[in-house]
Amino acid sequence: MPIKKDQAQDGMPKAPRKAAAEKKLTEPKKSPEAKEPKPASAGKAKLPAKKKEEVVTKAPEFTPEVIAVRAYFLAEKRRALGQSPDPTVDWLQAETEIFAEIEKFAAKTKKQKKA
Repeated sequence: MPIKKDQAQDGMPKAPRKAAAEKKLTEPKKSPEAKEPKPASAGKAKLPAKKKEEVVTKAPEFTPEVIAVRAYFLAEKRRALGQSPDPTVDWLQAETEIFAEIEKFAAKTKKQKKA
């Protein structure tokens, strides 16, 4: 029985991955040193720098899911300190912290709009 090109000597077809691996071994690797260094300004347009006041981030959300996640992490912190967790206290503390963050964000955006 004649052997085809895509079959090994045992008559089984060659795996495509093996052929790809053989091809990689025969190709020479390019060294990083062979690349020519480009000037720092080549191909890059300079953009005006943004002021920090112009950057507006997203306000914290006040949803039950966000409060629940915050309360979970507060409970984990309490457990790590060896204190007994109290779900009600953790929930109320999470609400308080998130509400304070929202108030802080609102005050910050008002200052940015005035400036």
